[in-house]
Amino acid sequence: MINNNFTPSTPNLFNFEISIFSKFKSQIFFNKQLFVFCKL
Repeated sequence: MINNNFTPSTPNLFNFEISIFSKFKSQIFFNKQLFVFCKL
């Protein structure tokens, strides 16, 4: 029963982590651009 409950939530967690990771990556990219811009 616990296994049954756990299984549907796993893909959601995975998608959630992917979305956080992509946000994190875009934030890093933005910060790099900002840094380069400030150095100019």
